Amino acid sequence: MKKLYSTLILALSFLITSSLWSQGTVTATYTSGDIPSDKSFTSLGGASTCPGQLDVVIPAGDIVTSVDVSYDMYADGAGWKVEQRSWLYCSTTANGEAAISSGVGNAGGTMSYSRTGLTIADGASGTVSFEMHAGRTYGGSGCTTNYNNVVDGTWTITVNHSPAPSCLAPSSLTASNITANSADLSWTAGGTETAWEIEYGVA
Repeated sequence: MKKLYSTLILALSFLITSSLWSQGTVTATYTSGDIPSDKSFTSLGGASTCPGQLDVVIPAGDIVTSVDVSYDMYADGAGWKVEQRSWLYCSTTANGEAAISSGVGNAGGTMSYSRTGLTIADGASGTVSFEMHAGRTYGGSGCTTNYNNVVDGTWTITVNHSPAPSCLAPSSLTASNITANSADLSWTAGGTETAWEIEYGVA
C-alpha cells in the first residue's frame, strides 16, 4: 500500500498550458546622480536610509520572470573598495536579495558588480519598483557620496518578462482512501478554473 501511495504521488501530473510565445526584456538605467552609501547599512537585517529608486514598466499582460542587475561602485581613496556593501530590493514584491554584495581590494577605485537570474520580482506586473541600497563599513556617518557611492548612469536593471499563464498550476496535491485500484485526489485550484485534466500512470 505504501508503494502504491508513493507511486500515485510521484506519477500524477497536471497538464498545464502556458502561453510563452513572446518572451522579452525591458531595461532601465538610473540617471539621477550618484547614489550615496549609508554608514549604518553594513549587513542584511538593515537597509540604507537613502537608496536609489528605479521603476521598470512591464508590457500589459506580461509578468516578470527574472531580473538582471549591473552597476559600478566608486571608492574615492578615503574609502576602499573592500568597504563597499550593496543590495537590491524590489519594493513592489517586498522581496530582496538573499545576500549582500561586498567589494574587494584595500584601495580606492571603481568596482563593477553584476548578477543575473534574480527572482525577487517574479510574478510582478505593471510598474515594478526597485531600490539600490548602498552601504559602507568605514568613513563618517549617515548617507554621503564621499568614501563610496554607486556611480550615476551605471545602475541598470534588465527585467525578463513573458505573458502571464492562462492557467495557473494547482497546488497541495493529496491522495487518500487508497486501494489497489483507486484513490481519492484533492488539490487547491491555481485560479478560478473548475475543470482539470489529470494524467497518471505507474512509476
